Amino acid sequence: MTDRVTLKMKPLQIWLPRFGESIKFPETSRDAMRAFESWRGELVVWMLPEARKPVRWRLNGIGQLAIPSEEIFDRIDIAHMNEDGLIQSPTTREMTPPTVEGLLDAWLNVEKSGRISFVEALESVAVVAPFVDPEGKIATRKRTITFDPGAYIPLDSVNHETHEVRLTWPPEGAPSPVSPEAESAKRFPLKELEADPSIALRTCQAR
Repeated sequence: MTDRVTLKMKPLQIWLPRFGESIKFPETSRDAMRAFESWRGELVVWMLPEARKPVRWRLNGIGQLAIPSEEIFDRIDIAHMNEDGLIQSPTTREMTPPTVEGLLDAWLNVEKSGRISFVEALESVAVVAPFVDPEGKIATRKRTITFDPGAYIPLDSVNHETHEVRLTWPPEGAPSPVSPEAESAKRFPLKELEADPSIALRTCQAR
């Protein structure tokens, strides 16, 4: 029998956005920088378009920070992982495991575990969120969040016999990709869920 090896990890701080877009989108990246600059150890950061300056308060003993955002409303929960791999985050216990042990293994083998499922995307969701009035006072109200269409990737080929399609990114002549999601949204800027995807991909043909 071999002795169990205990690995020590570099402590990490993990920012977990709930509703917003990828940080690869320019406006989201700028909002993230504003949040990093204003953060003073709070466990919840709210991105509020109506806010005019950073506001801090405590709710049930947990520090909260609201900062002005360009367009996107979001809530970011801050989690901490210590050198033993334990995740400490009182606001995300229902979302995160207590430890990172085995987490990478599960991510890499998710298809084999049979845990992938597809559900119809919601058009909107209502959440209770803080509201900053013009005087900087905090209240709460229900906020309805709507979701834009996802990214579009052109079809390169279609096999009707096997029902398989091949997607190609980036489009011909474009530079090497950094974030296909953000690049696709910029190139094919559809904003309506009912929009015809063929309009967005009118310059690309399946062959």
